[in-house]
Parts: sequence; structure tokens; C-alpha cells
Amino acid sequence: MYYLTFLWPDVQARLEKHGLRAVAKRGTCAAPYTGVIIVVATKK
Repeated sequence: MYYLTFLWPDVQARLEKHGLRAVAKRGTCAAPYTGVIIVVATKK
């Protein structure tokens, strides 16, 4: 399995710069993955 790791503020800014609405969903994964953030990007 491969996981992307990045800083959320940097990615959010890049997505929004290109016309996408970016939302971070926290707390959606069970232990031991409680630190995972799901990113949903949609066209505005």
C-alpha cells in the first residue's frame, strides 16, 4: 500500500489555486489510524 504524506495547508492552497474546493475530513478512521485526514476536492 502507498500513502501520500504532505502538509495540509500547502495542498489546500494548491487545490484552491486551481479552482477546486478542498475539505479535510478528520476523525473518520478507527484506531490506529485516527491521525488520518481524508481530503475531498471538488470543482467549484
